[in-house]
Amino acid sequence: MSDSVALSSGILSLAGSGELEPPQGAIPLNTLNAGQQAKVAWVHSNHPFAARFRDLGFVPGSKLSVRIKAPFRGPVEYEVRGSRFCLRYKDAESIYVHLEPNPS
Repeated sequence: MSDSVALSSGILSLAGSGELEPPQGAIPLNTLNAGQQAKVAWVHSNHPFAARFRDLGFVPGSKLSVRIKAPFRGPVEYEVRGSRFCLRYKDAESIYVHLEPNPS
């Protein structure tokens, strides 16, 4: 069984499909600051909450923004697909993103 979906334009890898490392240039979600926007690139499939992250909308290609960041590595509020979620700092490090330019 394949871990990829064939498209007319190429191959799309599925999040959590056994990929062991994030795509090149992707950074951990917990490194973003309040106000920054990004697109989800990869979710670590071995994280205990990986399936829950995908259920909440943290899937490759989803746009997100950092709403509020608590001090001292506390929880961070993210907006994904119109919904807001708080994730612990440690959990957010298993989600990798590509930065989006901030709207001017």
